[in-house]
Amino acid sequence: MADRRGRVAGAGLAAPAAVHLGAPRGWVAICTLAERGLPARLASAGHTAVALAGPLLTVPRGLERLVANLAARPAIRALLLCGRDPRGVPAREALRRLWAAGLTPGGRIRGLPRVGPLQNLDPRSLVLVRTRVRLLNLGPTRKAERILRAAQALPRRRSEAGGGVPLGVTVRAPILTPRDHGLDPAGYFVILAPTPDGRICCEHYRRGGTLTRRFLGRDAAGLCRAILRRRLPGTAAHAAYLGRELQKAEDALRAGLPYSQDDPLRFPRRVPWKRSHPSSPARRPHGRRQDPA
Repeated sequence: MADRRGRVAGAGLAAPAAVHLGAPRGWVAICTLAERGLPARLASAGHTAVALAGPLLTVPRGLERLVANLAARPAIRALLLCGRDPRGVPAREALRRLWAAGLTPGGRIRGLPRVGPLQNLDPRSLVLVRTRVRLLNLGPTRKAERILRAAQALPRRRSEAGGGVPLGVTVRAPILTPRDHGLDPAGYFVILAPTPDGRICCEHYRRGGTLTRRFLGRDAAGLCRAILRRRLPGTAAHAAYLGRELQKAEDALRAGLPYSQDDPLRFPRRVPWKRSHPSSPARRPHGRRQDPA
């Protein structure tokens, strides 16, 4: 998904969920806490200072994503807090204490024992962000004009923090063909759809070609559950492949399309609809009946 400037949403982020990108060279990040609709307005306002904006709805998981995103954008020098705290979540106080004192050896925020540990936060990322990024609190304001003025007024100062950004947990997935999951020593599956009664048939064979089970159903979830309960896929890659193929078979069944295992679904081409000119509607020949095309 791209924004109105043509940039791909989430580019250059460690955790792109629920984050809206602003200027590519912006030096201010804005955290709107519980305000869900405000980040999109702030990021799309066109201010050169705003690099990204997003909410913080959960602690510690949301806090882990926020620190990872700040570490992945080395140009960011300030984090503005605004908006109201989520109900029952001390997000603002958690951020203040995290920036002031870091984490305990057990990964918890000092002074907030009820907040769980930040298990997925790389300590190097936290050190980098605390050194490089200033934390500024604008209070519970939700006025976009005031927030943007405060962001634009912040200096684009250079940080003395060195070192590179640590590698995150985001993995770029390779492009694979359906057969790239490799051979499963436990056997293979043959999927046929539709059956004469409009169902999906999934057959399991041993490597030697002996049929062990035949599963019939109309939805991929039910078929997957029945197959996995019997532990027939021998590898996780084969189980993932089976889920993809069964969902494709269900989609074909619902859309009335032919299904062929390992082949993409083929949708019919749309016939262009020619509309008559509104001032001169199409006329039928007098005395003759027109059958629909």
